[in-house]
Formats: sequence, C-alpha cells, structure tokens
Amino acid sequence: MLGAESRLESRLKKLESLIRNPQSALNLETLLDSMNALARDLNYPALRKNKNIDAFLNRYEKAASQLQELQVKLEDFDKVKLIGRGAYGEVQLVRCSCL
Repeated sequence: MLGAESRLESRLKKLESLIRNPQSALNLETLLDSMNALARDLNYPALRKNKNIDAFLNRYEKAASQLQELQVKLEDFDKVKLIGRGAYGEVQLVRCSCL
C-alpha cells in the first residue's frame, strides 16, 4: 500500500509541475484556453443533440462563461501606435489601460 501511495504522490507532483511550467504543453493557461474553446465550439443546437456534448456543456458552460469574462480582452488595452498591417491583420503597440 505504501508503494502505491508514493507512486500516486509522485505522479501528482509531476502533473502539478507540468501545470505550473509555462513552457509545458499542459500549463494552466493552455488548459483554460482549451476548455474555453471546447465549450464555445460545441455550443450549437445541432451538436447539443448529442447527449454527451449536452451533458458536458450543462456541467461546464457556467464555468466557461466565468472564464471568458475573466480573460484578458482587447478592451483592456489602449492603442498607442499601428506598427504594421498584413494579410491576416494588424500589429499594434498597446498599453494596459489598468495602469
């Protein structure tokens, strides 16, 4: 039993390390972005007919909405200067309006 507990503790420590490491593919920001994107992409009437998708959204839709409200938004910044314009959009120099 002690060996199983230490293996579990070791795996949990490794998982926590991956979540805290900004270079990891499993970092917290990536996981939250993935959760938000999944909830948004599945929220269509045709997809909600699937009982598993509907159950997922019923369980996590409120959390995904809260997450979306708390994320950094374009409105959180003041545009300072247009740096460049390309085929896919613009690059702007911005300043955080919270300062």
